[in-house]
Amino acid sequence: MREHYNVFEKRGVDIIIISPHKGEYLEKFSNTFDSYPFEFYGDPSRKLYKQMGHQTLPKWKILGKTALGFLTRQLKGILPKNKQEKEVVLEAMKTSDVYIQGGAWLYDQQKDVKWHHIDQAPNDHATIETLIEQADKNL
Repeated sequence: MREHYNVFEKRGVDIIIISPHKGEYLEKFSNTFDSYPFEFYGDPSRKLYKQMGHQTLPKWKILGKTALGFLTRQLKGILPKNKQEKEVVLEAMKTSDVYIQGGAWLYDQQKDVKWHHIDQAPNDHATIETLIEQADKNL
């Protein structure tokens, strides 16, 4: 999203990230990785995630998908090579709900939902192309 921020900005689309992490972790993440041009909000209780219909995958299912991803090399490079960045990612994996699935939501100026995609698996994200197409179509 960071690499395509200007594409959305030109369309008048604001990007907001809601994370299941606490504010302290989000600050550490922000200080460790390159700057992000959009806002991060923490939802450590996952109340908003649940209200929006996001789901937590069973541990066996996500561990199986992760193992398959490593075997097929689809998850190659999941951990950053930079030591400090790697430590921050590993902390997230150890301290937060890595089984909850995210998604993408588009709202209009009146805050009405115009389109959404709820991930059904770790590799089931809406593509940048799909988000741009849906923004052009619905906003």
